[in-house]
Amino acid sequence: MKKLLICFIVLVGVFAFGQNASAQTATLSFSPSSQTLQTGALFTVTVMVNTGGQQVNAVAAYFTYPADKLEALQVNTSGSVMKFSAEATAGGGQVRISGGSPTPGFVGFQQVGSVQFRVLRPGAATLSFTPDSAALTDVGNQNILNIPASLVATFQIVASPPSSPIPSPTGEPPITPLPSPTDKPVSLLKLAISDVRAEILTQDSVRLSWRTNAEAKGQVYYGPRSQEDYPFFILDGILAAEHSFVLSNIEHPEEYALEIVGIDAFGNQVRTERLLLPELVEKEKQPSGVPGVTNSELTIGMFVLFPVLISLLVAFVFFRRMKARPKR
Repeated sequence: MKKLLICFIVLVGVFAFGQNASAQTATLSFSPSSQTLQTGALFTVTVMVNTGGQQVNAVAAYFTYPADKLEALQVNTSGSVMKFSAEATAGGGQVRISGGSPTPGFVGFQQVGSVQFRVLRPGAATLSFTPDSAALTDVGNQNILNIPASLVATFQIVASPPSSPIPSPTGEPPITPLPSPTDKPVSLLKLAISDVRAEILTQDSVRLSWRTNAEAKGQVYYGPRSQEDYPFFILDGILAAEHSFVLSNIEHPEEYALEIVGIDAFGNQVRTERLLLPELVEKEKQPSGVPGVTNSELTIGMFVLFPVLISLLVAFVFFRRMKARPKR
């Protein structure tokens, strides 16, 4: 699987900009493609691909969004037609979703993935696909995506109506209590990540969990430890103190490394150092009674010490009998 993901990224890089003999009949689109939204609202956009009647085995759907008006919270590929995911990232005004399926691939109008957004400011927000997007045919790996024919999405954002204040019974304006001088503002709290654990679920998936000392959004970058950069990325746009992600496409956990990022509601960010996945799994299985000593080591030690103790006991009994024997 790891080789398939690397090959997919290489193929997209080779064919995304190249000319090909196949008719460019595939298109990308958004659902919904237009809507009126209020500031503060959450909404989800689904990315769709139409293969134009041709067999396709890989899709790269890359698009931009106005980061000043929309905040990308989460990328979801659970309902995608693609059997494996190579990219599922969002941030800084760009979304990248890519993946593929083994031969014969797929055909027709299919779902690529979905993105959840939060509305920030009033105005018009347009989503549009970038030229490096691609749809590769199962035979020949030809890029048949027609970018000019792919649809854009436009959302009209209006300000949320202000909530009416509840009048005071006496008609006097309410008094806002002053904060205690000893209270520490939450925004000044230094964000920290702790209790990082890993649990192997199946042959190619691992559950990663950790805690933050304040509610924060979680992000995980992971990949083979032999690579400096991380090819895989997963994020959750929900603020929480307890975090749990399932990392997929991991066939050999002992060969993987990762870094965890936490971002609180005030924009404060913390990032762990490079963590080795096998160390996190072994840490969870470590016996609590004797730090640094495994059960097998304890068993071997008992087998070594038991004969020595028996020999000492026999020698002690023999010595007592010799001492108690009367002298002639």
